[in-house]
This record gives sequence, structure tokens and C-alpha cells, in this order.
Amino acid sequence: MARIIIQFELLKPTDDVLANHRRAIESGDMRVLGEPKIELVPNEGYVEGPDAPSEVYRLTFQVEPVR
Repeated sequence: MARIIIQFELLKPTDDVLANHRRAIESGDMRVLGEPKIELVPNEGYVEGPDAPSEVYRLTFQVEPVR
């Protein structure tokens, strides 16, 4: 059964950032299916603070448990 993991980034993620997320997910006994979906979305409280941006990058990874 596939699941989804969502991460938020302040800056547009580079290939290195995506690879780091993939490694972290896969070290937790999950397999990433395909490439993540990257979207610029309004910051609706995902990142808080006085310098919080109005938009953030949402990374959506589809994953499944390793058997």
C-alpha cells in the first residue's frame, strides 16, 4: 500500500536536497516510488516566525514499506 510523505522547504530544493530526503526516507524502511512532486504553495502556518515566507516548497514523496 503506497503512502505519502510531505516535506516543506524554504528554498527550491536542489538535487542534493532531494537525494538527502530520499536517503532519510529509505533509511526508515520505506521505498520512494518515482520522483517527488515539487510545488510552490502558500505558507499556511507550515513555517512560522517573524521572518516566515509567504510561500514554501512542498515536496510530496510517494512511498511504500520495504518487505
